Amino acid sequence: MDPTVELLKELAPAVPREMTVIVLCDRGISSPKLWRQIRAQGWHPCMRCRKNITFCADGGKRLPARAFVSVPDTAWIGRGTAFGTPSAQRRCTLLVVWYAGQEEPWIILTDLVPDKAGPSWYALRFWIELGFKAIKSLGWKWDKTRRTDPARISRHWLVLPVATLMALAYGTRVEDAQDRSIAPGNLRTPPKAVADTHRDSRSRPARTVSVIRHGIDWLRRLLLKGRL
Repeated sequence: MDPTVELLKELAPAVPREMTVIVLCDRGISSPKLWRQIRAQGWHPCMRCRKNITFCADGGKRLPARAFVSVPDTAWIGRGTAFGTPSAQRRCTLLVVWYAGQEEPWIILTDLVPDKAGPSWYALRFWIELGFKAIKSLGWKWDKTRRTDPARISRHWLVLPVATLMALAYGTRVEDAQDRSIAPGNLRTPPKAVADTHRDSRSRPARTVSVIRHGIDWLRRLLLKGRL
């Protein structure tokens, strides 16, 4: 957790003090130390917690947090005290949000008062999961690395964002070319609008290959041909 706390300290001077900052945290890093550091910067944690935490709503009794909603497509927001252990207890707002189609609800804690907290805010971090997938299993296989030297890892990670942008750009070009029924190498300019393409991209069938995978495969093909 210490590296994350130090990172927040490094970022803080770049953020205007008058800006409202919501820090979305996965339940894997739901740490009291991180909570305190976020608030010390004048920011607001929106921290997902494990489903077994307890919460005592103001004027109520202590219950398992997930007991505040019983069926999907419902939500509960209220102020109270989280956690049962006295040394760990925290005054905060609990959001229990159970979307239809999900196996279980989100259990989210924030320091914002209930009428200032958005029940769907946590969904804003889902693009990160797609990034993880691109960096690991779907794209660059970072989860298979054997590197342990932080200096070498930092250089590698400097390359990965650039490579990801290039692969996404080429993958988009491949899809646009397929919509026009031409080879990607013959697509000189992007379509000006959907109506300009031979096939409406909104009617495109569901992808069986991701955009980044298309891009990586196409770049590899160009590299093998010496055409980069």
